[in-house]
Parts: sequence; structure tokens; C-alpha cells
Amino acid sequence: MGTQTQTTPASDRLDSWKEIAAFLGRSERTVRRWEEKEGLPVHRLAHEKRGSVFAYRIELDAWWESRRTAISPNDDTVTPAVDATPASRLRSRAATRRFWMLAVPAMALAVAVSVYVLERRMHPLEAPAGLPSWYHGDPDAYRAYLRGRRYGGTSYNHLVVNTAVSAYEEAIRLNPQFSQAWAALSMAQVGQTWLDDDMPAWQTLGRARKSAARLHELDPSAATYWRTEAWALEWLDLDYATAEKYRLKAIELEPGNPTIVRTYAEFLIDQHRFDEAVVWAKRAVDMSPVSPMEVTPYGSALYFQGKSGEAMKVFLDAVQAEPNSGLTRLMLARLYLDRGDYPRALEQFRKADELIGGVAFTRGDLGRALAIAGKRAEAESVLQEMIRKREAGYYPAFGLAMIHVGLGHREEALAWLDRAIGERNTGYFSMYCDPIYDSLRSEPRYQELLRKMKHAS
Repeated sequence: MGTQTQTTPASDRLDSWKEIAAFLGRSERTVRRWEEKEGLPVHRLAHEKRGSVFAYRIELDAWWESRRTAISPNDDTVTPAVDATPASRLRSRAATRRFWMLAVPAMALAVAVSVYVLERRMHPLEAPAGLPSWYHGDPDAYRAYLRGRRYGGTSYNHLVVNTAVSAYEEAIRLNPQFSQAWAALSMAQVGQTWLDDDMPAWQTLGRARKSAARLHELDPSAATYWRTEAWALEWLDLDYATAEKYRLKAIELEPGNPTIVRTYAEFLIDQHRFDEAVVWAKRAVDMSPVSPMEVTPYGSALYFQGKSGEAMKVFLDAVQAEPNSGLTRLMLARLYLDRGDYPRALEQFRKADELIGGVAFTRGDLGRALAIAGKRAEAESVLQEMIRKREAGYYPAFGLAMIHVGLGHREEALAWLDRAIGERNTGYFSMYCDPIYDSLRSEPRYQELLRKMKHAS
């Protein structure tokens, strides 16, 4: 199963317009306008009024860094308390010194002094100026890291993961000792396994493994090493017992981290241990109840457990809370398809495919659904598109297997699944657990493929 590139901790959250405005040093009116017009990253709680919002400091930092040159300093009646991106505050102070040397007008100087005084109240001098207390290095490296967090924080799609990887690599180039960047890079590279169809799993997970090993050298206490290595153990080595031990070790190191708890639930789903997966996924949801990345595995575990009604409610609530979560829409689409509601299913499959970036697991699910809904010509068109990509270079075999299942081509589906096992990637969900392959489970060849994956038939 795939994984997101990074998750923002709940402790980094601002829980109202007032707190968001105070953090940015602007009025509530202005930050509301920025959210509507400028893409300020603000989230909303499910089933709450429009005003019930929250935001993460790390996302606001990155947004401010990307937008600060486009925002007028007069875009409010309130003087900004700080330049919200830590590294950019260094530049702001340097700019103030340059203006002083050029004898800026007295009014501009007064504004600069007021900003400095207010900033000192919020950030005492004993902390490294403009940088978090845990970071000691090149400010440009930290800014690159923030760009990666901005792209990899709450979104899950092809463009996001590759942009995040580039940002983290830049941060590491500028500061090779930057352990948090190595941690983020390893998880983004894991995400590329399902979000970059140009690279096979041995390449993406192999790179993630190397990044995690470097992280372990720099910080032996980092839980990310154990969870990254667990992905490689599960998918590359087919060593499920050791993979589980590593996931539990990560939880032991960071028991309050919902991402680590959630990825253990995902592992349990892939191992066809749905009852256990529901328990652990619910634990992750309780830690981070509004995150679609935590909610989606919980709904998936319920769905695979056979509790479609409960799963439907989970996914409908999650889509309402975060309409741009492609994974949530994909699972909602599967439920509609199972119910025979083909128009709604196809609508959600198409939207999920668009949001996630037209990757193999979304194209495969869409093509399968088109075939089941009677749109066989369109399904065949998606299949031919995949074949052309496969002929031009690497393209995941499991995507073709999914469409052949929908078309009722059992032998072809089994042949492509065999290739997928060789590539060490049988889909966003392992073929061992994914119900889309239920029609094949009685086939002797399917049972042989499970044994090839070192699963009991």
C-alpha cells in the first residue's frame, strides 16, 4: 500500500481564524481573503460551520515564503508581527539594514523598529534567530525543506511527491547533516513507488532505504528509519515478519505520531488482517480526526472487513471535510461501484484520477470501473494507453491487471499480476488483500501467485 510523503503533527495546529491571523500578524479579514483569493492553506472540520477552521504553522510558513513577494506590505491595517517563514525573517532584517544605510524615510524606519520589537517578544534572543530551535545550519537549506513540506504535507499526487523529493534533495545538498530532510526524503521516495510510474519499486524503495540509512547514522533515535525500512522489507524482500517488527519499533519510538500508527494499520490491511487494521486505523483517526490521510485507511479497513455501510459514512464525511483528497474519493468510488451506482462511481473515479495525477493505480481502477459499468470501449482505450506506456519504458504491470479483471479477461489478469509480483508492486493495495481480485481467488494460478509472494493461499 502507498503512503503519503509527510504528515504535519497536531501540535503544530492553529485552531481558529484568530490564531491564524495572530500567527501571520494580519487581521482576520485579511487572512480570510487570502484563503479565498490567494490559496492560504486553511482546513475545515467535518460537519461544522464555515468558520470552524484550522491550519498548520508549517504550511503557513511555506505558503508565506511562496507568496511574500506578491503580497503588498499595505495589504492590511495591522502591521505584520513577523515574516512568517523563519529563514525569510533573516532576509527581512538584512533588507532593513540596507534601507537604513540608504537613509530610508523616518516613517519606514519606525515601522521596521516596531516590527523588530514585536518580533523579539514572540521570538526571544536565546533562540537561533529566524530558525526553529532544533535546526542549526544553512537558512537556505531550511527554506528548501519547508518547500518540500509545503508540497508533501497534506496532498498526495504525482506532481506533489516529485516536487517534494527535489526540495528535500536541495535541502540536503545545502546541509548534508540535515536529519529531518533525510527523513522527509526517505518517505517521499517511498511515495514515489505508487505516484511515479516511471520508476520501479526496486528503484524508489532502494533509494528510500539509502536515505533512511543515512538518517539512522545522523539520528539513531529517528522513528522514520524503521518505518521506511519496513516498506522495503515488505515490498522488496517479502519479509513480512521483520517488517512488522520494524513498524512496531517505530511506534515504540513515537507512540503519539498518527502517521506511524496509520502506516502500521495499512500494513495490517495488506496482510489481510482487517480486524486488527480497524483497531489501529481508528487509533490514528483519534489522534488526527480531520486528516484524510488517517481517515482513508480506517474506512478502507472497514470496507475490506465487509462493513460497507460504515465505510461509506467514513468516506462521505472525509470528502466533505477535504474535497481534494483523491484517495478518499477513490475509495468512495469503489463503494459506489459495488452498489451498482455507476454514474456516481465513475464521477468519483475520474475526480480521484485527476487529483492524484493519472497514475497506474487510479487509471487501473478507472478502467476497471468503466468495463464493469458497460463502457468497454473506453476501458479498452485506457488499457491501450497503458500498453503504449509499457512499450515505451517502465510502467507498472498491476494497472493492466486491474483493467483485465474488469473486462473479465482472467488469464490476462493473472499474467499481468505475475509480472507485477516480479516488479515487487501489485498495486496501492496488495493483491493479497484487495477485493477487486476476489473473482480470481479460486483459480489455481492465483493461489500459486500468492505463494510466490510468500503468502499462505
